[in-house]
Amino acid sequence: MSFILCIDDTDNISTPGSGQLAQQLIETMLEDDYISDCSSIARHQLFFNEAVPYTSHNSAMSFSAELGNRSLDDVIDFASDFLRENSAAGSDPGLCVVNGIAPWDQVRIAAYGIRAKSELLTKQSAYRFANISGVHLSEHGGTGDGIIGAIAGAGLRITGNDGRLRGWLRLGEKGELITVAEIIRRTGVDKVVSRSDKLLSPVEKVRLSGGKIKAVFHRHMEAIPVLRDENGRWKTLTPEQSKQY
Repeated sequence: MSFILCIDDTDNISTPGSGQLAQQLIETMLEDDYISDCSSIARHQLFFNEAVPYTSHNSAMSFSAELGNRSLDDVIDFASDFLRENSAAGSDPGLCVVNGIAPWDQVRIAAYGIRAKSELLTKQSAYRFANISGVHLSEHGGTGDGIIGAIAGAGLRITGNDGRLRGWLRLGEKGELITVAEIIRRTGVDKVVSRSDKLLSPVEKVRLSGGKIKAVFHRHMEAIPVLRDENGRWKTLTPEQSKQY
């Protein structure tokens, strides 16, 4: 049985971010057989506004996983305890777990996530959407405002078209020209796509814009985004350009 788990607001300015905590949570759950398999972690950018209290970027972290030899309730209890014990002082951690909800409830939560990218939302609205849709939502310290980002990030994960994957990929030297097939072989991603949603064929060539490349979540798959340069040739995105995801 698969599920989506999302956390938000677990850090402070002097501690590692929520992405690192999500990775630690995954590793512990794999080791203790709470889960048997897990996806990459996606970072979802939420409303970037001074009215929103956040540590640095106001982003939630999500992943999908397959249950191991434990129940979903066991996973929720473990993740809840983990956040309480490991979230940074002064943080406001929230947890959302989604499993087995109806298609219309998935649409509802996805729409909430999209709103959270450009609107200031409230804890009350987060709990209301969670209760209506039948997903787990809980706060584990501080004000608990992290539940807003947690359910929003889960909703964005459901869309299949939001989020940069945690960590940087290193493909080669700046200026190197390689095929799409080679990019996929070196990184393990599923595909290479343009920002206009064109799927590149394995034989097309792409020039590397730099040493670090970010993969993104695209149509429920892991992808490397590319764009045309001034000469109409494909190139990978720079770290700054990848921030749009």
